[in-house]
Amino acid sequence: MRPNIFLALALLSCAVSSLLPQRAQASGFFLTERGVRTLGRGGAFVAGAEGAESLWINPAGLKGAGESFRMEGNLMFLRSSFTRVDDGGVQQPTVDLSTAKLPIPLFGITNDFGLEDFTFGLAIYVPQASIYTWPDHMGGNTPSPSRYSLYSLKGTIFANTAVGVAYHGIEGLSIGLSGALIAGRFKASTALSACDGFVCVHPEAPDFDATATITLPFFATVMVGAGLTYEIGPVKFGASLNTPWNIHGKADLDVKLPTNPIFQDARVDGHKGTVDVPFPWIARGGIEYNPNENLSMEFATVWEGWSRQDKIGVNTKDVHLRNIVGIGDYEVGKINIQRMMSNSYSFRAGFEYFLEDMEITIRGGVSYDQTAIKDAALTPLTIDANKVVVGMGLTLHVGSVMDLDLVYGHVFMPDRTITNSAITQPQAIRPAPDLVNQAHIGNGTYTMEADFAGIGSTMHF
Repeated sequence: MRPNIFLALALLSCAVSSLLPQRAQASGFFLTERGVRTLGRGGAFVAGAEGAESLWINPAGLKGAGESFRMEGNLMFLRSSFTRVDDGGVQQPTVDLSTAKLPIPLFGITNDFGLEDFTFGLAIYVPQASIYTWPDHMGGNTPSPSRYSLYSLKGTIFANTAVGVAYHGIEGLSIGLSGALIAGRFKASTALSACDGFVCVHPEAPDFDATATITLPFFATVMVGAGLTYEIGPVKFGASLNTPWNIHGKADLDVKLPTNPIFQDARVDGHKGTVDVPFPWIARGGIEYNPNENLSMEFATVWEGWSRQDKIGVNTKDVHLRNIVGIGDYEVGKINIQRMMSNSYSFRAGFEYFLEDMEITIRGGVSYDQTAIKDAALTPLTIDANKVVVGMGLTLHVGSVMDLDLVYGHVFMPDRTITNSAITQPQAIRPAPDLVNQAHIGNGTYTMEADFAGIGSTMHF
C-alpha cells in the first residue's frame, strides 16, 4: 500500500461542503426569495419594500411603517430525484430527496418613537432553506448514488436577527441601513472514498467508503445592508446592497472508518477543525410605477456575486490517524474544496392592486433566476437550475388595524442531464490520485420542482 493514505482531512472537507445549502440566495442554493408579500410579487419588492420584511431586501422600506408588528410563515415543498450515471456509463438506481416540512418564520416590529424623520425596525427570521436528506442505502448493502455528496442535514438550524433604521427627512427620499447577526448550529453527514487506485482498484469500492458527521455547535457572523428609495411623481426608484460574509467556526468531527481490513485496528485521534465558507455580495435595483393610488407595478433585478465561492477552506487541528496498516500514524493538514460557482442574475416583475369595495389587495409576479451552479459543478448537494418562479397572493385589510396576507406559488425548473461533471468523489488520498482514478459524482439526470405557500399578518398600532 502506498504510504500516502489519509482519512480525516477528506472526511472533514467533504462534510463541511454539505453545509452550503443552509444559507444562500435564490440563484445559489435557495429556490426563492423570502417573505410572504415579496413572493406574492414574484420577488419584485425592492422599490416597493415595506415594513419589517424590508430589513432583508431594502431597509429604506421602513419608511412609513409607523408602529407595527409583523409575523409570517412560509412552507416550501421541494421535490427532486437523482439518477446517477457513473464513469463507466452505468445508470444507478434513482433516489428521491426528502425535506423537512418546517415553516420559515419571520417576527418583526417597527416604531418611529415619535421621530418624524426616522423609522426603526427589528426582525428575527429564518432564510428560505430546505433541510436535505438523501437515502444512505438503496436496500441491503447497496450504497446510495448520492453518498459522496450528501446524506443528511438533520440537526441544522439558524436564524438572522436584524436591526435597521430609515431616514426620510428629505422629501421623496428614504435612506436605510441594517445589520444582521446570523447565528446557529450546523450538522451534516456524508461519505467519501479511501480508495487509492493501487491497493483498491475500484474507485467506488463500498468497503473503502467512510462516513463522517460534522457539527458546528455554534457559529455567528454579521451582514450589513444599505438601501434607498426615491419617489418622483408616480415613479419610485429603489436600490440596496448587502455585504458579503463568511461562516467561520470550530467544528467537531465524528468519523466511522471504512470496513476494509487495513483499517481494522486504525483510529482517529483528534476531532477538531475550522471551516471558512464565503458568501456573496448582493445588489438589488427596482423601479415601481404607481399610475394611481390603487395600482403598483415593479420591475426589479438582483445580482449575486457567487464567484466569491470558488473554493472553501478547511483546516484540521491536531488530527492524526493511528495504526493504519503499512503506514502507522499520519497527521492531516489543510485542504481547499473547489466549488466553481459563478455570479448570477435575477429579473423580476410584479404588481399589487387594491380593490376598494372589498378592502382586499391582490398581487402577482414572476421572476427568472439564473443559477450559480453550472453543469460541471452540479451535485445532489445543491439542487438548483435556471428557473421561473410564479407567485400570487392577497391581503385582507381589517380596518386600519390589521392586514392578513396569503401567498401561493410554483417554481418551474427544467430537468438537468449532466455529462461533464468536474466534481470528483472526495478522496482520502494525499496527494490525490490522477483523475483517472477518481469517480465523477455529478453526472446523471436531476428532476426538480417546488411549490410554496405562506400566511402572514401585520398589526398596526
